[in-house]
Amino acid sequence: MAAIAALVVGCSTPNSVGTHVLSNTSAPLITGTSTRWPDPDRTHFASLCPPDYYRCVASAISADGTTAVGAASTADDELSTFAVRWRAGRLQVLGGGDRRSSFADAVSGDGRTIVGSMHLGDGRAGGMWIGDDPPVVLVDPVGVTNSLPEEISNDGTVIVGLGLTRHRVGVRWRAGKPEPLRDGSEILWLTSIAISASGDVVAGTDARREGLRLRGGQIEQLESGGNVDEISGDGRVMVGSIGDRAMRWLDHKPQPLGHLPGASTCEARAASDDGSRIVGLCTGRGVGKIAFIWDDVSGMRSVAAVLRANGVATPGWILHRALGVSADGVTLVGDGSREGKHEAWIATIPR
Repeated sequence: MAAIAALVVGCSTPNSVGTHVLSNTSAPLITGTSTRWPDPDRTHFASLCPPDYYRCVASAISADGTTAVGAASTADDELSTFAVRWRAGRLQVLGGGDRRSSFADAVSGDGRTIVGSMHLGDGRAGGMWIGDDPPVVLVDPVGVTNSLPEEISNDGTVIVGLGLTRHRVGVRWRAGKPEPLRDGSEILWLTSIAISASGDVVAGTDARREGLRLRGGQIEQLESGGNVDEISGDGRVMVGSIGDRAMRWLDHKPQPLGHLPGASTCEARAASDDGSRIVGLCTGRGVGKIAFIWDDVSGMRSVAAVLRANGVATPGWILHRALGVSADGVTLVGDGSREGKHEAWIATIPR
């Protein structure tokens, strides 16, 4: 695929260094269906997928717990996937791309700025949505192609993702300006990437499948290797997996998070601001995928079991994955299945 900057010629206008605004995109669409947004002081569970949608996935939630993002497909167009956000209980389809296929991956702390990917030209391009403005294409750094964003800082000014040279590499956009992440003079090879709330700390997994943290221009290797999927807002706790075990690293020290009954493999996917609550999924033959929540008092528990223990039933649901959690660790989003339909969900589990 050619560099993203080449893809946007003829369909975009320059905005700032490293970005282009798409000019052939319709305004965002609001559905007529709303979901009661949960009260963080009460245990709550709800589907985020309106009845006229075929499939929904919630991949992240803002630090303040007001906005969830992900993707959805309508019942009359199952092959197309649209980037979406949920705010105040309403689903909003985000514009962008030319093949009706886009996905929102991450959101700023206040829910205003969203990053993800979209089809553009003959491939995929990194995208950014700010409020109700037209989407912006994130341009590749020089020498890097296929750069797709994965995380964003709380204030929305720093974005990180992965691109391609001969290998997958870390990419960062600061105030719209793209740059490859470096270890000294060498571009940093990464297979996963995450960012702290301030944008000052980056974590990820290198080409040797070992976890690392990049802070102040210095690389810190994590003990016992492992795959890092996320970093806490304060930059101290990293979460992911080592082999078949979900893990967290507190200042480099690894801590296994346990297993759910019947599960053989577990992965940690997101953490609260201080890393004291962690969510993810476990998988096992006969049990499938099960969303979990962890804290250092109760250990690992299935999200469904915690909801039931607090008097909230999830009839007909199988909660497969917990993929995002608010800064206070109370509001969770993920996906699952209900009567054969793939749906996004939101839950609150007060501390």
